[in-house]
Amino acid sequence: MLSTYTYPRYAYRRPLELDAPHAVHRRPVVVVGAGPVGLTAAIDLAQQGQPVVLLDDDDTVSIGSRGLCYAKRTLEILDRLGCGQAVVAKGVTWNVGRTFHRDEEVFQFNLQPEPDHCRPGMVNLQQYHLEQCLVERAQSLENLDLRWRHKVVAVKPQGDGAVVQIDTADGRYTLHADWLVVADGARSPVRRMLGLDMAGRVFQDRFLIADVVLKEPMFAEGAAERWFWFDPPFHPGQSVLLHREADNVWRSSPTACCRASAPCWRAAAPRPRLRLGLRLLLRLRLPLPLRHPPRVLNPTRQNLAKVDPTSNSNGSASTPSSAAACSASAMAACSLPVTPRTRCRPSARAVPIPACRTATTWRGN
Repeated sequence: MLSTYTYPRYAYRRPLELDAPHAVHRRPVVVVGAGPVGLTAAIDLAQQGQPVVLLDDDDTVSIGSRGLCYAKRTLEILDRLGCGQAVVAKGVTWNVGRTFHRDEEVFQFNLQPEPDHCRPGMVNLQQYHLEQCLVERAQSLENLDLRWRHKVVAVKPQGDGAVVQIDTADGRYTLHADWLVVADGARSPVRRMLGLDMAGRVFQDRFLIADVVLKEPMFAEGAAERWFWFDPPFHPGQSVLLHREADNVWRSSPTACCRASAPCWRAAAPRPRLRLGLRLLLRLRLPLPLRHPPRVLNPTRQNLAKVDPTSNSNGSASTPSSAAACSASAMAACSLPVTPRTRCRPSARAVPIPACRTATTWRGN
């Protein structure tokens, strides 16, 4: 747990339904899970005048290194929810991304080549900061009832909605929901109760995500870039992603190496041994020298892999609400412009290019 953030603790409230256990307590909408998806859905519904009950079995925001990057479209949605300015003010904005092969820059993009945009191309902000902004917004809405330490233990579908049983410190109560929004994560207990699966694709590579506090910034104050290495000298044969976050925290995401020579996704359990130590984290503080001018590679069909736009990088399907809220994996996606006139210099060495979402939209790392 980082020393740069103090996790809030939200108070539990005794539900009024316990005072009338034999009455039928019907609610128009019940949302399960106060993560980015559940909070976004509940806030959006409440702003449309719909009474909402939002349940979560915890009393704080997400723990650890999770979602980080928010694209311009996400910021527009957060603006609609009343949280966009707070996210931009706290986060680290960036537009330029660089890709290296070993110590040579081979690709560069700019998400905002034209000036006078309302929002930056990307904002980096730790997920716990985002959730705290959303919680504060949810608490300001009178028709949104946010209940902490309320755990859903049973769900029974009916023709006119669903019956939801909730456990609390003071006992169990029942809500009759006209609509039930399930947003309690990829390992959703509610989905298991209903026998529902989440179809999607699995991203085969394994990454170690490390958030590191640096004493000295790598870039000038107010500047930030996204850097990605293929086969870096400090982590041979693998790849490393580097992002700057709020509070002078840096996100390093190197691929993990297995003990055997086989690829990580083909190796049998247990977890792979990681060839990453303190030396890597220290060396990431120093930018790599560019021995040659930057060279841009022209993406070809051989470099691209089709990605289902309805699935995220964790392999879980993305609903409209989850895309709007930027789940932990969708927040890591960035859009790269494709320039048809971009050409490859004859001497340029072909390296893998991040997979694209469609013919006109890239998904970067």
